[in-house]
Amino acid sequence: MRQSIGFTQTIAIMSVFILMVFALLTASLSYYKAFKINSYISSIVEKYEGYNDLSIQEITQKLSSLGYRMGTVDCKQTFSKKSTPVDRKEKQHAYCIYEYGSKNGYFTYGIVTYIFVELPFGVHFKLPVYSETEPIFIFNEGGK
Repeated sequence: MRQSIGFTQTIAIMSVFILMVFALLTASLSYYKAFKINSYISSIVEKYEGYNDLSIQEITQKLSSLGYRMGTVDCKQTFSKKSTPVDRKEKQHAYCIYEYGSKNGYFTYGIVTYIFVELPFGVHFKLPVYSETEPIFIFNEGGK
């Protein structure tokens, strides 16, 4: 027995290494996609100065073209005591928007998209990716 490790053990070690590399690659691509979607939603909300009919239409179009997850998510969980979930009119895609109350003449939105993980043996879970928009100024108190 001059060999310290056999062919079978070498194949097993290589298989585990390859699985770990693919798992890391898959996780990083999923995170990238969720963060990219989050960034798109944030820029659209800032572009239309709030979550309104125009921004909803563009968000729906963008998410449909990018192939983001269809379905609903529970948006009742808040990330801060000062935020309130926005009642989304578009419920096709899985994202949440939270509005932070106006203070000092501006308001912001919090946006949550999700990384969906589905393992082969029936385990499914999602991880939130959260960001906030830049301050959106209120020019008149009557309309928002």
